[in-house]
Amino acid sequence: IYLKAERTKLEDMVYDMTLGGRIAGPKIDDAMANFTQFMKRMFPYMENDDVDLRILDTPERSELHMMYYYEFFIGESLPYSKVYFFMERLSKNDYEIACSMERFLKDIGHRGSEGWMVDALAHALPHRPLSKRSGIHTMISFGTKPKGWDVTNYYSPEIYAPEREVFDLRSYFNF
Repeated sequence: IYLKAERTKLEDMVYDMTLGGRIAGPKIDDAMANFTQFMKRMFPYMENDDVDLRILDTPERSELHMMYYYEFFIGESLPYSKVYFFMERLSKNDYEIACSMERFLKDIGHRGSEGWMVDALAHALPHRPLSKRSGIHTMISFGTKPKGWDVTNYYSPEIYAPEREVFDLRSYFNF
């Protein structure tokens, strides 16, 4: 079940992800504690649970900024939730997003040298500086599952980005 998210305070997101506390237990408590840490790393201005996400107001960007997903698993009596953040509406550029994600991963014990995520993205997608704008990070999700929680990054290669040199078939065939 997918639902558009309207409420953007951390306390409301936790409420929505747990269906008002109906989805509960030690794994969910751990997931929500890590979700809170995730939010404070990804969006450092959210020091308190009652601070709203800052939605960038740019006309060329989609209106959608968050979405919930509730999934049912065989043998489970309640759904598990996931929240998707549409990063083009929530962050100025891909460099900022990668640095925030790297800090969160370091907080939870992921090993890696300083700058590893930024370097990997810049190497994989060299068509523009990550600091130029957002767009490579399409979404980031935080979700609960029967065995715990996970974070997923969704990327776009920006094949139609203005910085990419596009081969024009018309010149090849003399059109």
